[in-house]
Amino acid sequence: MKARLFLYFLALGALLFSAGAQAVINCSVNAGSGYFAVYDGLANSDNLNSSTFTVNCTRTLTGDPLSVSFTAVTDDGTWNSGGNNRAKLTTVGNCSVTTNCIKYDFYTNSTFSTNWSKQTSKAITGTVSFANTSTMNSSTTTTYYSKIPLGQTGLASGLFQDTVTINLAYTYGTTNASAPLAAFSVNINTVSSCQFVMPPSNMSLNYTAFSAGTVSASTSYTTRCSTSLGYTMALDYVSGVSSGVSRGVASGIQYSLALGTLSGSGNGAIQGPYSITATAPAGQAGSCNTGTCTGTTPHTVTIIY
Repeated sequence: MKARLFLYFLALGALLFSAGAQAVINCSVNAGSGYFAVYDGLANSDNLNSSTFTVNCTRTLTGDPLSVSFTAVTDDGTWNSGGNNRAKLTTVGNCSVTTNCIKYDFYTNSTFSTNWSKQTSKAITGTVSFANTSTMNSSTTTTYYSKIPLGQTGLASGLFQDTVTINLAYTYGTTNASAPLAAFSVNINTVSSCQFVMPPSNMSLNYTAFSAGTVSASTSYTTRCSTSLGYTMALDYVSGVSSGVSRGVASGIQYSLALGTLSGSGNGAIQGPYSITATAPAGQAGSCNTGTCTGTTPHTVTIIY
């Protein structure tokens, strides 16, 4: 008997459908919860982050094409000026005072060499593929990158926001079409705080009944906290009770979890990676009544500051 245990981690910190009844394949774009960053003007490096958007396409007939190519551009946001996107302090009406707005930009690649902007030469491109003729729905998630330049000192303390709109054009066969515009929020916080930059990914423990040895797996995550802000990290945090260890059971297999690092002090830059290790002791029978079964258990990692 083999049991596959999936441990899910949550980092605590409108689907729009394309119009056009004549379209054989309909696509939409969804930027989810948008973009969030913690910014510290005293940090000695640019504030680098990433986020994602998802393109979903639906075929209406089994004879429809099996791939869709797309081009995604943005409108550079509401407050862009002088070649930069800008987010505005939520408590003021405009950017007439320079310290009421913070400069940022989106990029198409991790080297930050090409802005993601409204020009098609600065677009993000990709393909949505369907596995076979009976696959009617498919999607792909694409990463975009962001940079908030260092040295923006004197900014007011608070939340800075912008709204950015994605314009998605797509092609299948010889047909060109457009998805409805999709807006997402940009939120940049200058109040002392923390964020997950790279959240922990899921872990899988492949355990065979009465295993002769310990079975383990690990994952990692990174954080960013404001300069000199002390913080601790906890597994399955309950208010007032912070611990770097936790336990669980899935498919009758008991396991333990442990954080590799419990605390830190922010410097405005990315810190980590910090590790999480899962361990299942040897000799457990489990509760799987078939040849192979899967058990899942969710866990959370929390930054307390």
